[in-house]
Amino acid sequence: MNSCQSNMTPLQIATLKIEYPRRRQIFDESVSIIQKTNNPDVLFRRYDEVCSFVQWAFQLKKEGCAIIIDESEEQMNTKLPAFYNFHCVRIANYVAVHSPKTKRFQMLRELQGSLKDATNKEESFIEIAQLINKTILE
Repeated sequence: MNSCQSNMTPLQIATLKIEYPRRRQIFDESVSIIQKTNNPDVLFRRYDEVCSFVQWAFQLKKEGCAIIIDESEEQMNTKLPAFYNFHCVRIANYVAVHSPKTKRFQMLRELQGSLKDATNKEESFIEIAQLINKTILE
C-alpha cells in the first residue's frame, strides 16, 4: 500500500494504515490454515475470511486507494473457489479415514454441499461422492 488518491479523507487514510495490515495478516494466516487444516469447520470459516478480505481490498481499490494486488478481481474470483474445492477434497479424504464413523457421512456431505462454482467443481463433487459411497458401504 503506497498512498491513496485525494478523494479519501484523512480518517479513511488513517483507518487504512491501521486496518489494511491487520486484515492482510488475517488473510495470509487464513490461507495458511486452509492449506493445513483437516477440519471442515475451520475450512468454512477461514474461506469466508479470505473472501471477505478480497472483497474489501478490491472495494478500497475501486475507491481510489493505491493497493497493490497481484491479480485482477476476476482472476481472484476464479482462483479462490478452485482453491477452496481442492482443499474440500483434501479434507474429505482425511475425514473418510480419520473421522468417527458416526460423523463421517454428515461431514462428507457438508463438504460436498459446500463446493464452489469453479473449473474443478464437477471433479471435486465426484471425488467426494466416491468417498460417500465407500462410507455407505462400510
